[in-house]
Amino acid sequence: ISYHHVLHPCCHVCEHHSQLISNLFLMTTQRSQELSLHINILGQPTTRKKLLTYLQFIQAGNGVEEGEFFEIPMSLGSLSEYLCVERTAMMREIRKMNEDGILESNNFKMCLCTGLLYDPAEHIEVMNPAHPEILNIKDGEQKSNR
Repeated sequence: ISYHHVLHPCCHVCEHHSQLISNLFLMTTQRSQELSLHINILGQPTTRKKLLTYLQFIQAGNGVEEGEFFEIPMSLGSLSEYLCVERTAMMREIRKMNEDGILESNNFKMCLCTGLLYDPAEHIEVMNPAHPEILNIKDGEQKSNR
């Protein structure tokens, strides 16, 4: 299809032509949103923040409630490539997040624990009933409530 035919419909304004133009705009919008999300994720300064930003988006996009398991749509190797981090560093961070009570993971299934309030510009505040002693986690550093 030539560029001219997409921008200038025929004189009959056929329904299928209008649908084609609508579909092209929809596809362009979806791709723009995907790229915007990816830029937002890559702009996070740490692997932990990249993971949390991505997982919160997937959780919200799947309509999953906080504290429920959801499936990530790619392998962990593909996820590390998407996040532009080393796979071993990502796996180490996932393990630390599991230990900190922020995340539960089982291969492709993840669960962000309840009470997680995430501010990517500052820090992560955790008010997890299972770990009330943890107030703040900043770049992997824990600060105690005591």
